[in-house]
Amino acid sequence: MKKPVLWGRQTVKLAHRIIIQTGNEKLTKMILTNLSKLSCELHIIVDSKRNIFVGFEAPPHLNIVSVYEFYKISELKSKNIEIYNKVYNELISDPRLFFLAERTFGNLFWRSIFNQFVKIECAIVNAIEFINKCNPHLFIFLATPHNVTSWIIGRTAEIMGVRVVVIESAPNHEGLLLYRGIDEQKIIEIEFCKSNSKLSDHNKNVLRKNRISSNSGAINKNNYDEDLMFINGYIKKYGSIEKWKLRSELKFLSLHPIGIILDVIHALKKRNLMKLYNDLAVKDLIGDKIITFFLQFQPERTSLPEGAGYAQQWIAIRQLSTLLPAQWKLIIREHPSMFTTKFDSSVRDEDFYKNISKLPNAELSSLSISVREVIEKSSIIVTLTGDVGFQALMRGKKVIALGCASYSNHENCYRVRNFTELKDVMAEESIFKQNTNLRNNIRYLKYITKYVYPFQKGDYWESRYKAMVDISVEIINKASLLDKLIREVIK
Repeated sequence: MKKPVLWGRQTVKLAHRIIIQTGNEKLTKMILTNLSKLSCELHIIVDSKRNIFVGFEAPPHLNIVSVYEFYKISELKSKNIEIYNKVYNELISDPRLFFLAERTFGNLFWRSIFNQFVKIECAIVNAIEFINKCNPHLFIFLATPHNVTSWIIGRTAEIMGVRVVVIESAPNHEGLLLYRGIDEQKIIEIEFCKSNSKLSDHNKNVLRKNRISSNSGAINKNNYDEDLMFINGYIKKYGSIEKWKLRSELKFLSLHPIGIILDVIHALKKRNLMKLYNDLAVKDLIGDKIITFFLQFQPERTSLPEGAGYAQQWIAIRQLSTLLPAQWKLIIREHPSMFTTKFDSSVRDEDFYKNISKLPNAELSSLSISVREVIEKSSIIVTLTGDVGFQALMRGKKVIALGCASYSNHENCYRVRNFTELKDVMAEESIFKQNTNLRNNIRYLKYITKYVYPFQKGDYWESRYKAMVDISVEIINKASLLDKLIREVIK
């Protein structure tokens, strides 16, 4: 590993202590390589079993620990019993703990969640001791924690009163934003660049692609985003999003003999599920009293844990169906990636779609209907955290966000956390009235840009990766920025 230019070997005690959960090895190495002088006592948590830092000369005030260290059996100290009881009870009552455990460990006959729960309990004990030992002023996550251990550590820190910051993409994908809290995810108002009163070219393009025709309210097809590019590519290659193709599954096959057998079974399950969905789905949306729920791709961070209490999306469908006014119709639209990527039978089965079709006021939407048409014909768009919610807001639609959506502070977005809040929102008459005042969107986009850490031009994922490294290094190296961040988070 390339050594940093200057570590600056501090001998004095630093003013602040922070923990950063960097995630993968690559990102951690990039951050460490670009550090120059620590402005704080730094603890880095990395998702790696092996010691990737052998031979690496760490500076004073830097500690690197693997999430796997939290599985070790250790003593529950008497001084921690009270906080242990509080943390344990709060986490155990959140179903996401078990959903994340299943995704992290798998749920196989020789490795059940019941048996793996020992690791979960140990992670809670070790997280409490780790937080007590570090006594951090701030805990920073580079993306919402979605490994069960990282999530346990982060939630434990919050319950113990530590301020948590999550770095994630802005809703318009212009750059990164700092958000307060794992589940709250409220924008932290820190300016990284000189603000400009004019709308950026990026945001002008966002508005142009979502423009409404002035005379008819119809979609301006020349400027409107085409449906997701990978869907178009899939259709071009395999002929239809509605038809299962064997050759489309070949790229997902494992090289391991047992893995191949399991992959073939999953592929056949996907074929049957695809056929069932298309048989049940309506091919046209009729009527003007339509609320559409766009299902989130699973398993993925954007639904678990960011979907909060609605990570199991059947709960959202059931509650929406129950609260829907008479004469209104609930349309459920599957995420096409469920059928275009490697299938995971642990998150979708035939009963899921069959149960939806049994609800009296609910229908599945055919994937042959374009996203833009579904948005246009719907009065309200419901999603967990999906980009489609932001797209709908730019079209003047009302949006109900059931998860930690990055655009939840838009004035036309209703952030819902539970059944009671959903009931209150559905009882408001104003939610059924469309608001196509583009000035609201201009004002909102300017607000986002004011606090965004911008991406460089080029490939989106490479730009996002680089921005993650740059903003992390800037926070760690600059004492003045870290001071400001801590003050803003405490507000």
